[in-house]
Amino acid sequence: MRRQAGRFFTFFGLLFIAGTTLAPIPGQATAAAATPLWCLACGNHGGVDVFVNLLLFIPLAFGLRLWGLPAGRAVAAGALISLVVESLQLSVITGRDASLSDLVTNTLGSAAGGALASRMGGLLRPHRGAAAVLALGWAAAWLAIQAATALLLQPWAPSVPLRAEWTGITPGRPGFGGQVTFASLSGVPRPDGAISSLELPDRPGQGRIELELRIVSGPPVSRPTPLFELLGPHGVLLSVDAAGKSLAFHAPARTYLLRLRGPAIRLPDALPETARRPVRIAAGEDGLTLWMSSAAGADRGARRLALSPSLGWSLVLPFEYAYGPEVHFLTALWVAGLLFPVGYWGRGSGSRLPLALGGAAGLLAAGLYLIAAFGGFPPAHWSEWVAGGVGLAAGWA
Repeated sequence: MRRQAGRFFTFFGLLFIAGTTLAPIPGQATAAAATPLWCLACGNHGGVDVFVNLLLFIPLAFGLRLWGLPAGRAVAAGALISLVVESLQLSVITGRDASLSDLVTNTLGSAAGGALASRMGGLLRPHRGAAAVLALGWAAAWLAIQAATALLLQPWAPSVPLRAEWTGITPGRPGFGGQVTFASLSGVPRPDGAISSLELPDRPGQGRIELELRIVSGPPVSRPTPLFELLGPHGVLLSVDAAGKSLAFHAPARTYLLRLRGPAIRLPDALPETARRPVRIAAGEDGLTLWMSSAAGADRGARRLALSPSLGWSLVLPFEYAYGPEVHFLTALWVAGLLFPVGYWGRGSGSRLPLALGGAAGLLAAGLYLIAAFGGFPPAHWSEWVAGGVGLAAGWA
């Protein structure tokens, strides 16, 4: 069964790698050509690329190790396959970025996959002492993820001159067919061009950003296209994008420092279906709550969403995403999935049920209330508390 599982993960890993790295993307050819070969965190979301490339080769090395290949050879095989992929991206496949960062992170991911397979027995059926250590360690890791997310979601902007850009051209995407006629940020008109730095409060949870746009609608576009962007030293810091009839507001946050994806809110049905209609758009962040509204004649829409330290999953997505109505469901899956191992190893440690219940309550209070309160966040959505309890109970069961 171990070898059969190894074969499955090996072939799945190879297919996953091929599907995500070898498909040409002609629309990104210009951006790919401008990417330095030796960079370690490339582009606007280089931190996301590092994280994704670490995960990409874990299934392959995990499967090779279960199949019976020694750990060193599994890592070497992952590094060799990564080298082949980067060579193809560099010389054959259009629109793909080849870099030293990919090779290094793919190899590290292979090492992680091999190490995980070598320790599967101890992770699935640990003795009581090891189970207690694993449960406490994983609980601490979850709290660290919550705290890091709370820090990264804080409003932030660099203290350097920035550049406002109206209806910017993004390679590989259709431009906005309408027109932006006015833009103001924090009550100050922001013309298309260089502006001074964006000042934000330093106190946690006290950030306040207000953006107003007036546009003339154009034909709907299928892919996100920018209406207004505020550009910093390495890419977009703040933006409003249009896709179909929806609008998305991307707020400035400390995620920019690590080149991760920042917080964003989506407003469905915000744009009219017909062109040449005036639309007034307002968006912003007030006390770690994102909001957005639009008005096109009698058609109006508005939405608010409180940010949460449990939104860590959204910072490392390999594709663009803005929080829509489904965000609470996705966050609940994240919380339950991360807390499942705590319940699993907690049961294996031989803890009595009353002690386990007290520990679970304390863990949820620390992760969903104390960290949020310290970071200035609004109270956690009820679904996060339910998901945390379900994850712990499912692991225990």
